Amino acid sequence: MKKRFLESLSGFTVLKWFIYLFFFLFLLVPLFSILLVSFTGQPINLFGSLVSQKTLAKTIEKLSNVSLEAYSSLFEGKGYFDALLNSLKLSTGVALLVTIVVIPIAYAFARTKMPFKGLFATLCTIPLVVPTFISSYAFMLMFGKTGWVNHIYQALGGEGVLFDIQSMLGIVLVQVFYFFPYALWPMVAAFKISDLTLEKRRKTSVPIVGTRLCE
Repeated sequence: MKKRFLESLSGFTVLKWFIYLFFFLFLLVPLFSILLVSFTGQPINLFGSLVSQKTLAKTIEKLSNVSLEAYSSLFEGKGYFDALLNSLKLSTGVALLVTIVVIPIAYAFARTKMPFKGLFATLCTIPLVVPTFISSYAFMLMFGKTGWVNHIYQALGGEGVLFDIQSMLGIVLVQVFYFFPYALWPMVAAFKISDLTLEKRRKTSVPIVGTRLCE
């Protein structure tokens, strides 16, 4: 029995169980701890409860005071609902704008022989390596109250600022700048591996159908 176990214990099996252990310790256990905190309102030391009777007694005491007060406050307070709506607005706006921006760029990279393609591809990859706080600060320098974009806007006859960078629109623009490479390159790959013959058949079938209808 022991010999069979040692024979089945390959390097891949050890790596697989190591990955399982990693996700259990650093993903499932923290998520379960957060779930318990949502019911008790107090931090719970799960691993400490396994090695210390004193910690275990405190954990049992905290678990005895389980309540749904935290969940009821989500529906009673208006602030949580407003935060949920703002999150939905932000995610929807970013998803729509990213899709609109990415589709023509991805098609150009995958299907055309546009000049300076390598340069533009490098520029589109920059948001992946630039930290988020730097990109946010760059937008503040451009669209802030003293930003150079608003200076140009005021010089052309505009009043105030072009738009408030700290509004929902400003946050959406920053998020679009940061996240569009994550949608761009998978879409470029999708355009490259898609079957071109299907598009050619569709283009050639449209006039044929039209002439038959006219006849």
